[in-house]
Amino acid sequence: MTFDPAKHISADSPVTRGPIVIDDHGRILSGHDRHDELLDRTPEEGARYKLMLINHSPQFGVDPMAIMRMKTPVLVRKISPKDMPHR
Repeated sequence: MTFDPAKHISADSPVTRGPIVIDDHGRILSGHDRHDELLDRTPEEGARYKLMLINHSPQFGVDPMAIMRMKTPVLVRKISPKDMPHR
């Protein structure tokens, strides 16, 4: 399977696509397979992902220089319990 960085970077995608969704404790709530894909990427795929993150960083309010300094950046969506639907 070919690694597609765009699959992991999207501000308007549902929780079943785009960045991994984590809670306040860093536990993955959605995106276990996407997490595994990010771990298994080649150095070249990682470089493409990092470049795409840098190019889209203003969309997420992230300083591109901060991403450049990271060895293996990963974009996540963090949700708090107050954002979760009540059962």
